[in-house]
Amino acid sequence: MDISELNPTMTEVDDDCVLNRMSVGVGHDVTISTREGVATTPVNRDEDDFFEGLSARISDLRRPLVSPLEHLLENTTRYLPTPVEETQIRHAISEASVRLSEIDRTAVQIQRLLRDLERERANVQEFANKHRVLVAPVWELPPEILSYIFTLALPLSPPSELSRRTLRPALVLAHVNQHWRNVALTTPQLWTTIHIDAPTLQHEPCMPRLLIKRSGDCPLTLHVRHHAPYSEETAELLVSLSPRWEHVALDISVVMMEGLSRIQGHLPSLRSIEIKAALRWTDDTPRAHLGFFSNAPLLRHIAIASPFIPDYRILPWHQLTSYDGPVSVVDIPRIFELGQRLQECFIQPMRMTPGQIFPTEPPEAPAHSTLTSLHLSTGLLYNLFMQVHHLPQFPNLRRLFMYYDKRVITANPAQTLVPLFAKSGAQLEELTFGVSTDASTIRTCLSHTPELKVLQIHRVACDALLKFLTFPPEDETPLLPKLETLRLSGKVYFQARIVIKIIHARWAQSEEDRQHPHKRLKSVAILPPRHDKFEPEARKELLAFNEQDFTVVIKPLDRAAFRNRTPSSYC
Repeated sequence: MDISELNPTMTEVDDDCVLNRMSVGVGHDVTISTREGVATTPVNRDEDDFFEGLSARISDLRRPLVSPLEHLLENTTRYLPTPVEETQIRHAISEASVRLSEIDRTAVQIQRLLRDLERERANVQEFANKHRVLVAPVWELPPEILSYIFTLALPLSPPSELSRRTLRPALVLAHVNQHWRNVALTTPQLWTTIHIDAPTLQHEPCMPRLLIKRSGDCPLTLHVRHHAPYSEETAELLVSLSPRWEHVALDISVVMMEGLSRIQGHLPSLRSIEIKAALRWTDDTPRAHLGFFSNAPLLRHIAIASPFIPDYRILPWHQLTSYDGPVSVVDIPRIFELGQRLQECFIQPMRMTPGQIFPTEPPEAPAHSTLTSLHLSTGLLYNLFMQVHHLPQFPNLRRLFMYYDKRVITANPAQTLVPLFAKSGAQLEELTFGVSTDASTIRTCLSHTPELKVLQIHRVACDALLKFLTFPPEDETPLLPKLETLRLSGKVYFQARIVIKIIHARWAQSEEDRQHPHKRLKSVAILPPRHDKFEPEARKELLAFNEQDFTVVIKPLDRAAFRNRTPSSYC
């Protein structure tokens, strides 16, 4: 490219020198000289004269004004000037007014000059940037390194959250210039994330196939959305790609699922599968559907968003590290017998089928040493009893989420909830507790969690329970001595004064125990529902703690984030 094409005001002077003349808005020309590709220092022939004149003008404006009646200016008594003195005074006022006008006019000119210089600086910066791009180090990178950098732009979203926008990073990289486009098109990892939407597929059938072609033989991340009964074209496409499935989310109908039977035994790369609510099993649904994934040797994560599954035993529990889905209440303890490698488990207790009977005695199950995160929640009225006391011991459990619908009755909590915490609460660091039971039982559960740092009490916080969180007298063992974050969500059934008392009590404890400053309570979040207002005076008093190296948050609970188990986004 000819350098003169970068700016229409550039004029070629000779073969070795190109001059760019730019007005700075005050009638003076700035010249940038480029000789043999090297930019020299900008030269302005009138620069010295201009700034010398400006400096002299400012010096003249700073010349002190002399009053002919200086001796009268400090006089606090009333003085009537003579006619001659009045003439002198009015002359001084006139001189000052002229000086003010001169200062204002000069200031306006200087401000205009500065604005012009700022605009010209932006132009020169753009000029320099365009040339700097030509010698940027990125052009010297080998294609292999550039290709690796491109892969870092890939989205990190789970397959269920993929959309057409996910393709944007790859498309942007392919439209920078021809070199980058060539590198992008020869980097198959950029094109392995594919969103297949049945309505869109009818209008743009070539897009998924184009991405499949560009992705080469790399494993694929797929999100398939197909609510229509059946599509032979979509089924054939998915079956043909099954050897390359790595992370897959299926939002499809039961009939469509039946059309994928040929994938069984042909999933060598599959690591995670998510099945969304569009696939609803019933008692009459063939049980073989989940069996399609039983022979995937690398499968580690299964998530099922459906209220019922036909038979959990056909899943490859021996190799799973994460499970998120429904389990029959009576079968909850059994999945840990089968899934000895589970690290995360999100259980949705589903309805009992006729003939199921709860065992009266806990099974003799060995400790489950790999589980670190357990989520138990139910919103179903007929789940009146949870087999938490039949669960094995989880010695390495770090995160526990327990939430039951307020209509769910916890039968004999002292014999169900307390044993779970007694067996598995020793290493807990995060706990969300939303089970309707008495405050004394909750206190007993919390007494088994000495390492707890984050506690969220959902919908069951009350004065009686919160009083247990203030430090007791010296002769009693404190509850949750390492608590750092306290979240109180759901309806406000407590007084603000008790929360303030908790903060002060734990501050006092941290001052006494200076060897362990990390034990100090650092934040409190009060997250009422949107229709439940917190008292204005109480809000003001609590928010005042934000000025004392403490964090207090009072805002409505983000229910969607709460359901999705993402506490950082709702607190």
